[in-house]
Amino acid sequence: MGTTLMRRLVVLAAVLCLAACGSSTAKPASTSHVSPSASASAADASPSASVSPIGNPVAATTFNTADGTWTRFQLPNAALQRLGVARGPDGAVWFAAMGVIGRVDSTGREAEYPLPDPNAAAQYITSGPDGAVWFTESGGQRGKIGRITSDGHLTEYAISSSSSTPEGITAGPDGALWFADQTGNFIGRITTSGQIRQFPLPTRGGPVQCGNLCPVGIAAGPDGALWFTETQFAQAGGQRIGRMTTGGSLTEYQVPTSPPFQIVAGADGALWFSEGQGKIGRITTSGRITEYTLHTANLGAVAQGVARGPFGNVWFTVGKASGGATASGNQLGRIASDGTIVGYVVPGSGTVGWIGAGTDTEVWFTYSDGQIWRFKPKI
Repeated sequence: MGTTLMRRLVVLAAVLCLAACGSSTAKPASTSHVSPSASASAADASPSASVSPIGNPVAATTFNTADGTWTRFQLPNAALQRLGVARGPDGAVWFAAMGVIGRVDSTGREAEYPLPDPNAAAQYITSGPDGAVWFTESGGQRGKIGRITSDGHLTEYAISSSSSTPEGITAGPDGALWFADQTGNFIGRITTSGQIRQFPLPTRGGPVQCGNLCPVGIAAGPDGALWFTETQFAQAGGQRIGRMTTGGSLTEYQVPTSPPFQIVAGADGALWFSEGQGKIGRITTSGRITEYTLHTANLGAVAQGVARGPFGNVWFTVGKASGGATASGNQLGRIASDGTIVGYVVPGSGTVGWIGAGTDTEVWFTYSDGQIWRFKPKI
């Protein structure tokens, strides 16, 4: 298991499963200051090239259940671990994996584009404002931000920090891409032409396991700011939600109980995040946090990702925190703005991964054994 995945398992040490038990609201403490930023400069870019895709139409199997219609796309390499998934500007679903970026359209036709370094781990992925797909990439001492067009034109931009692990990435309100760098302890901004600026985050005393504040997930909020998760739980009170303006002004809100992980803007004007210890969190743009506790958290399940999807709800995948957990690790959940949760059992025999690419009618998520699934729930 790679070091990147180990970091994620450490972050996801607490558990989460699929039925609501209650909620608790905490008035968050916040701090505010302006983060110093590094001078904007052109990142080191690898030569752009049109990459020849590998892959063909994939085997698709449809399952009709009382909950809706599930479609399983079996990709060619069952051993290839797939991470982030997002809908691209071309309408297809793109995924990040070890050594490749992949694309699957609604008919099941698949293409995989190899990265220059086969040992590089593409991690999170998003649709860019320039009609391309952007992703984060780790491996070696310097992380990278990648860009790929729908015809396979690939460019990589190296991050200047000596130690860098870019994680979440999102399109910002200013026409640039923003990303969270876990080990570099900064929020990054990259223009569509490859100019990178780093906004260093505060450092705090005490032991740290992945940097300092350890930002992982990031999302553009409805207030024109970037919201991100801080997963530094080696220190008491280290779990927080951060808000950064496009000018670098930072405010932090402490999560009452456990580290947050992934974050997404909901249809209700708030931000939602997956959280350890059996919870899903919601934070308003004014900083008020509500946590929704799930009654089967003690089974050892964990929320692995969040995304907007059908019914105007936030959807999440629920897997196992450890191999010995009694949770199935094979479920989806959705939560409404009032905290109501509905769970769905995936009609497969493996475990769920990351979720994304949601629309008003469907959600897509990665799965074990080289699979990507589409779910269209019944109304």
